[in-house]
Amino acid sequence: GGNNQELEQSLREKMLAAAAEEEFEAAKHYRDMLEMLGKLVRKQTMPFKLELDLDIFSFVTNGMLAVVNISAVRGGKLLGSESFVLNDTNSESALSSFVIQYYDKNPLLCSEIVISEPFEFEAELNDYLSSKAGRKLNIICPLGGIRRQLVETSLGNATDYLEKQANMLIRKEDLTTGSVKQLYELLSLKRPPRRMECYDISNISGSDKVASMVVFIDGESARKHYRHFKIRTVKGSDDFASLREALQRRFERLNSGDTDVSFSEKPDLIIIDGGKGQLSSVMTVYEASGLSDIEIISLAKREEEVFFPAESQSVLLPKDSLALKLLVRIRDEAHRFAIEHHRKLRLKRQTESQLKQIDGVGEVTARKLMLHFRDIARLKTATAEELASVKGVTRTAAQNIVEFFKNL
Repeated sequence: GGNNQELEQSLREKMLAAAAEEEFEAAKHYRDMLEMLGKLVRKQTMPFKLELDLDIFSFVTNGMLAVVNISAVRGGKLLGSESFVLNDTNSESALSSFVIQYYDKNPLLCSEIVISEPFEFEAELNDYLSSKAGRKLNIICPLGGIRRQLVETSLGNATDYLEKQANMLIRKEDLTTGSVKQLYELLSLKRPPRRMECYDISNISGSDKVASMVVFIDGESARKHYRHFKIRTVKGSDDFASLREALQRRFERLNSGDTDVSFSEKPDLIIIDGGKGQLSSVMTVYEASGLSDIEIISLAKREEEVFFPAESQSVLLPKDSLALKLLVRIRDEAHRFAIEHHRKLRLKRQTESQLKQIDGVGEVTARKLMLHFRDIARLKTATAEELASVKGVTRTAAQNIVEFFKNL
């Protein structure tokens, strides 16, 4: 609220009291806070003769995006400002709507509301906000003076923010739809791959084998579409066979008309993490699916070579191309997602094994606990009451579980 003198006095009294009690850590803490307060106050100082309380709203647009900046002055000091992107680029409707929404969520602490340009229903809004505040407020669009200087500063902040947001959107478009278009052109694909799916395998010595499926739509990750496949039919660490199982199950769910959001939409491009061998290993499943309109490639590490079915030579995309960066991004995401799930499975198996070591917990009870809590961290930090609420877990067993994980 700009009442820095009262705060400074309070902090100084606490610092001196702590020093007198030889609580030097606390005294140092208050001293550091005083220093920070001093820096903040120096930054806030404005050339006001009066201790005004103002909220300044400014609006800028480039025709496609719009930004409102709000700056707060309290007791003659500029406390700071914040900018917001709007979809409405009409200055009159956007600015007035923003002011109403802002004060629906924030208290009216100012005595004046300063705006960068006049808008329709200004008098009505003035009456509404005055009634809401319980005191007379003024909405002012200044033509000169210190208030206009503040508006110009706020407009400068809004303009800078608008430019940064516009540049971010251009860069985002380059990295997403732009990279998809470049991938289509450089690899001579049938069509720009709107939906891409990438598959990877993770296992350690053949245990807890999982395949990951990550999905990118229009060049952006679509996390809600990500899925894991726990490999069921493969013995040992056979990544080729594991990839075949994952792809076969994916194609079966697509052909069966599965309504799950991850499986109902046909991919334009499938990417296999690996080289020529990994790609060749899934071709029998791919050809048997009858989904020949889906294109399939693999991306090998090291040289980042792209392989196509029935072609012995790989394709090397330019190292600095957005197309290659997109492929590497989706491949690395599939790898991360597979490893993350594999670790969770391993931790789950280890936790279940640990539970069975505890007095009063057998295989059935351990499984019930895992199903009930699902999250391993929650299970390990659960109270005895929470554990005992699970059917089949006695009070004694619950207490034993708490003690076991506390002493690990």
